[in-house]
Amino acid sequence: MFWPLGAKKRQPRRRAIRAGLLIDMQRPPFSNFNSVVWVTWPMAMTKAAYQEFIAVSRSALHPEFSEEFRWSAIMFMLIDTQSDSEEYEAILELNVLEADGFFVPKKIKVASGVDDEGNTGFNFMLPDETWPVEAPLVEAS
Repeated sequence: MFWPLGAKKRQPRRRAIRAGLLIDMQRPPFSNFNSVVWVTWPMAMTKAAYQEFIAVSRSALHPEFSEEFRWSAIMFMLIDTQSDSEEYEAILELNVLEADGFFVPKKIKVASGVDDEGNTGFNFMLPDETWPVEAPLVEAS
């Protein structure tokens, strides 16, 4: 079978990453931590969740604070949350260290799903966001 010229294969996750709606959490600096704990499945995070949980505000209280550190806190929480349920979504409560040096409890939703290649992965988002996040399909002209 062939694909006619100009036809686009539907790849909603990849398009959403390219459009900036999702952040690929298997790329550096996050892939460094993922390889240490042997996490190889596809993971993505919405831009809003990334800003809330990962983006670092440097301050004198914690100048060494990194995005990788924040990511590891989320992953340890996920690893520590073991469930035998058939649920495809979970809401985790994390204590997030803010720039002022205080921990603030926040909730993040984790949804399991299938990526563009058919692999099971995790998608992290704010509790009020929905999955799947898709960028508009742009047809070739």
